[in-house]
Amino acid sequence: MTFRESEYPDLVRHLLNLIQKEGVSLTELRAQAQLVEKLSAQYPIYPGLILEQLKPEHIVLKPSAPAHISPADKKITHSRKQLAKMLLDTEIPTDRAYTVLVWGTMDTGKSSLVHYLANELIRAGRKVGILDCDMGQSDIGPPSTIGLALTRRTFRTFAELKISGLRFVGSHAAAMHLLPALTGTAQLCAQAKSHCEILLVDTTGWVIGAGARAYRQSEYGIVQPDLVIALERKDELSPLMKSATPNRMVRVTVPPRVKKRSRGRRSQVRQQLYRAYFSRTRRHSFSWQDIRIERAYLLTGNPVWTRSVKTLWAETYAPSEGIFIATNQRLTEKQTAALKNEFSTDKIRTLLCGTEKGLLCALSSGEGEVAAIGTMDHIDFRKKKIVMSVPLSADLTRVRAIQIGSVQLNPDFTEAGFIEPGSL
Repeated sequence: MTFRESEYPDLVRHLLNLIQKEGVSLTELRAQAQLVEKLSAQYPIYPGLILEQLKPEHIVLKPSAPAHISPADKKITHSRKQLAKMLLDTEIPTDRAYTVLVWGTMDTGKSSLVHYLANELIRAGRKVGILDCDMGQSDIGPPSTIGLALTRRTFRTFAELKISGLRFVGSHAAAMHLLPALTGTAQLCAQAKSHCEILLVDTTGWVIGAGARAYRQSEYGIVQPDLVIALERKDELSPLMKSATPNRMVRVTVPPRVKKRSRGRRSQVRQQLYRAYFSRTRRHSFSWQDIRIERAYLLTGNPVWTRSVKTLWAETYAPSEGIFIATNQRLTEKQTAALKNEFSTDKIRTLLCGTEKGLLCALSSGEGEVAAIGTMDHIDFRKKKIVMSVPLSADLTRVRAIQIGSVQLNPDFTEAGFIEPGSL
């Protein structure tokens, strides 16, 4: 194994320093995983460089940039202990957190791995950040949110952690709310990187399809991980790994004991999480004068009176966006035609009063930070108020906006259905 100083001057100097400091030969260096990990942590990718003669369990740095990993490459099986040791031996940047992105399909043990790694790092004295981007099976915060926790104390369950930041996605499916999901990830990732030493990013299991690929590529660009841990049963993450260029990649085989859950079971888990979050609630009325509505048409246009049809509320927008009305009864074809003629538009957005009940919303500071989530009880168009059911402990003093989601919940917190994002 030959390194030319003219090609890799910094690498050669670092190698010589390691050999002198640790008192080992270059031959011994190849066989010692700890030193190899120290080396690869500081010099993760060098074009044209391959660390040869390493044992199969060691990380192999590919010779090209970007560092593509093909399905033909051997998957490296790391135990949780080996992954924890890798992180403990990593040199932490002085100006930001060392960031680990965990990818995997649904039910591959991502959260369990993050839980284990976090506790091992904390026991070693590290301040750890956990960014939970799995809005469908949330561990930090309720479903439909992205949550951040910062801690120096070990924990048995994620529920013990104090939430340091919360962003509202709008549903448990990132595919329905790409921009809120990515924006929330960016905001909390930036917050976390300046307040912890190691940031562990848990992610949703949406990895298959064109939309998932675009989402993952954007997520990777936002998080800018130092390490990507890919949990796989076969080689299902190969397309994603090819499109990313992380400093280090570790592909890990999912243990056989990790079982898949049915869609029904996942829905039951969300129901349990909602029920726990809303175990004690109160009603709160928000005056239209005190808050603004986000992610919806309601209260964003110009109020108008309608001559052709009796409505509870109506507002117009730009000609291309039509008119929004609220009524007690569904419009007939004749009434619809009359409204189109009155306002010279083909687009009519209609809210049938009462259908908003159970709609999941977030109560926000107005800058994205979420104080709590709640369910809509009703909109009082006469008194110009929105009545919500919110957790009893929620601090609403800084609430300046209501962010409208797309999930509707039944009284027993099962999912009643969805509305099109932004349609209200």
